[in-house]
Amino acid sequence: VRMMRTILGLVLVLAVASFGFGQSDCLFKEYDLQDLASILEREGYGSIEQTSEQSLKFMVEGAPYLLILMEDGDLQMFCGIGGARLVHEDINEWNLNSRLSEAAIDAEGDPVLTSDLLATAGINEEIVKSFVGYFVHNFGPKFRDFVAERNRAR
Repeated sequence: VRMMRTILGLVLVLAVASFGFGQSDCLFKEYDLQDLASILEREGYGSIEQTSEQSLKFMVEGAPYLLILMEDGDLQMFCGIGGARLVHEDINEWNLNSRLSEAAIDAEGDPVLTSDLLATAGINEEIVKSFVGYFVHNFGPKFRDFVAERNRAR
């Protein structure tokens, strides 16, 4: 019985130890702008430039995007469409029919779209890449099409 407990204990220790093996980056990593710029570069995004102490601008298919590092470590994606004009009803329609993003009209009257990645539960490079990729390849193009259809500046 004693030997069986020892073997079971050893198996449990090995199981717990192996669970975390290779996953050191899995739960939580704080990123700075240099880390984020490196991730964007590895993903093939072009024209990456630091626009402030907390944001990076980069281009995807000719459209500019911002990746903003918030003070608490959360990340925010941002795209704005200058010169287009929407009414509040259009923005409300987008927000009612779209999950995981928020549209607004900024101080200059331009439509903008944001999405947040909360870091408190833990993030890693794969999560950052998925967050950015989904925003620039799904939300961004859909929002640009939405704005083009409803643009009142024409």
